[in-house]
Amino acid sequence: MNTKPLNNKILFRLLPEEQQPKKTILVPDGDVLKKAEVIEVGEKVVNIQKGDEIVLYVNDIRGIGDGIGFCADSNPIFINERPQPNKTHISHVTLDDNLTKFNNGKVISTTDHNLNKEDIVGYVKGAGLILPDGTEIISDNQIFYNLVKVD
Repeated sequence: MNTKPLNNKILFRLLPEEQQPKKTILVPDGDVLKKAEVIEVGEKVVNIQKGDEIVLYVNDIRGIGDGIGFCADSNPIFINERPQPNKTHISHVTLDDNLTKFNNGKVISTTDHNLNKEDIVGYVKGAGLILPDGTEIISDNQIFYNLVKVD
């Protein structure tokens, strides 16, 4: 019997253990993320296709056995090593506890065509998704400027 995902759901197979993120001294929670290959998607899934590699938190996985599971289309953090659309993956350059100031972050990857890897952006700290390695996924609407180098 075949299992078909419905609506905005994704059916996936976890990648082999040797391809999974690992705990390290610097990333003690590294194993809370899991990589998987998409087997099939529901009819309402837009940004993810069969064969894509996704990364998601363990607690977003609903397993059905033998490394096969389901998640919603909003659960994957990365799709083929890029964040979900309208999200940017940054590392912190400066952090300020003053809520009226911008923080600076370095772009690791993005879906925003106005930004490139290594760009320094000003963003508002608040509603991002902090990953086990201390980097963060933020919505593009949290980014206010790109520090452009002047020659």
